Amino acid sequence: MNGPQRTVALALLAAAPGLAAFAADPPNVVASIRPIHSLASGVMGDVGTPALIVSGYGSPHVYQMRPSEARSLARADVVLWVGEALETFMAGPIRNLSADARVVTLLEAGGLDLHPARRSNLWDSGHDHEDDGAAPDPHIWLEPGNAKAMVGAIARALAEVDPERSAIYAANGAATLARIDSLTAGIEAQLAGAGSVPFVAMHDSMHYFESAFGVHAVGAITLDPDRQPGAGSVRALRQRMRAAGVVCYVTEPQFTSALVETLGSEGSLRRATFDPIGAEDSVAANSYFVMMQANADNLARCLKGSNGTVSAP
Repeated sequence: MNGPQRTVALALLAAAPGLAAFAADPPNVVASIRPIHSLASGVMGDVGTPALIVSGYGSPHVYQMRPSEARSLARADVVLWVGEALETFMAGPIRNLSADARVVTLLEAGGLDLHPARRSNLWDSGHDHEDDGAAPDPHIWLEPGNAKAMVGAIARALAEVDPERSAIYAANGAATLARIDSLTAGIEAQLAGAGSVPFVAMHDSMHYFESAFGVHAVGAITLDPDRQPGAGSVRALRQRMRAAGVVCYVTEPQFTSALVETLGSEGSLRRATFDPIGAEDSVAANSYFVMMQANADNLARCLKGSNGTVSAP
């Protein structure tokens, strides 16, 4: 063996332990919606990027998968979703997955603070309006504490499927938790004092955000974004808005409705956009944080006014 060959051989031997440690390919991970995709991207880091099913302004309530998305799901080693209560369209394909696929239903993750779904579009303050017999509201990621529980569940699932990289997932998960803590502290300061200002939501997607940050929606234009509310429901909401002195109404980019504009004209209300799934395009690991901060910015302006103090429109 000549000198150059000996040098190459020694280099390969020196690298062998490291190469052996990561001989297996990283797992194919599929996330249903952008918030989950973002949190999973943070946990995976440089190991790989999960595939995303519901992209753009698609609604997880009524989404129809493209063939490429169906193929991606069929090849997955790990599937991350909230559960059938949110991504109903995925229930059938998930049942048909290989038995080797690891399906993580995040609505069942340990450590979640769950709120029952609301059955009326008119709400009282605090938790008085909750129906403890109702199924859980599935928009769990909008509560930062729940997002942290989701990160833990994702890191554990990846470590089980890919134990060779478990230390990487644990370290990346810890860094993501720290980012969530920093984000939470900033939003709490930003929305301080806004809890006394009533507003109206587009649909019942903000429950966890309200609870986490102490803001107060008195109702929603509709409970189900795929159905127009009846005339009686609209009249009752108008009465509640006037009685409560609502100053702000919230729209969502995933849904359009002429009724939103009509109700928004009540008393020249201020308007905020609240995007519960982060449809705006941004770097995967950052999109959860961009979404949450943008929602806080928009809601703070709507509730507090342009000068940052609580005021009437």
